[in-house]
Amino acid sequence: MSTYLTLVPRAERYAQARHNSSSSPYVPSPTRFGNAARPSSEGHKPKLLDHVRHILRFRHYSYQTEKTYVHWITRFIFFHHKRHPREIGKKEVEQFLTSLAVDRQVSAATQNQALHALLFLYREVLAQELGWLTDIVPAKRPQRLPTVLTQQEIRTLLGAVQGVPWLISVSIPVRGFSVGIICTSPFRNVP
Repeated sequence: MSTYLTLVPRAERYAQARHNSSSSPYVPSPTRFGNAARPSSEGHKPKLLDHVRHILRFRHYSYQTEKTYVHWITRFIFFHHKRHPREIGKKEVEQFLTSLAVDRQVSAATQNQALHALLFLYREVLAQELGWLTDIVPAKRPQRLPTVLTQQEIRTLLGAVQGVPWLISVSIPVRGFSVGIICTSPFRNVP
């Protein structure tokens, strides 16, 4: 049931893909990959995702990376109504990645993960260059809150509190206490 595949250097695959644009770059054939590619006894060609898994394993990618890349490639194919990735290109990849950011509101790291899975598919498996992907709407990065208050903000904050909360607020920077220590200590024997 399995087929034996050999990997060809990237530059040679690109040259072969340009020369034989009609044949599929992921299907092994004795004329394209030498005699090392033997068809299985049943005579069926390997599926796209099986070929992706084979190349990932050949290049010693982790199992988790393999599962993640196959997941994103599958979602990409289903997003475009089960069209083969060979039939679609740069515009559809940009459309999928933009949809992740706008419609699904994924994080920037998730969008980046999907991008790298699709780049692997097109570069390493299908031997096609996508070019620059410029029309992608990037996912929003989380807004970070400032960790340091300005002197004016500290004055305003200390002016709003009185009594014991004021004493605790003033003691934090002076004594070098952490917030956890301040909240749990009874303040009986503070030097």
